[in-house]
Amino acid sequence: MPKSKKGHDWVDFKAVKDIITMEMVLDHYGLMSKLNQSGKNLVGCCPIHQGVNPRQFSVNPDKNIFNCFGNCNGGGNVIDFVSKMENVDTRQAAL
Repeated sequence: MPKSKKGHDWVDFKAVKDIITMEMVLDHYGLMSKLNQSGKNLVGCCPIHQGVNPRQFSVNPDKNIFNCFGNCNGGGNVIDFVSKMENVDTRQAAL
């Protein structure tokens, strides 16, 4: 992942978010086929808390963000999504 010249432990979160798309992350987890197009968004059951409501999880590819309107009530960018899926902090998710 992109690292700044500020130090070997520095993670350039902006660069990660600029390079990695929600579609790439969803594809990595095998979730693209489980989501349906709804206008500009992709919707489906929340993969984070294994929800069952088919409209509780929404991804806006244009803004590169996700939201869960179910039990986890999560939302954010690609790093936040990986963090929740892997149960790791945001720094670990960006690596």
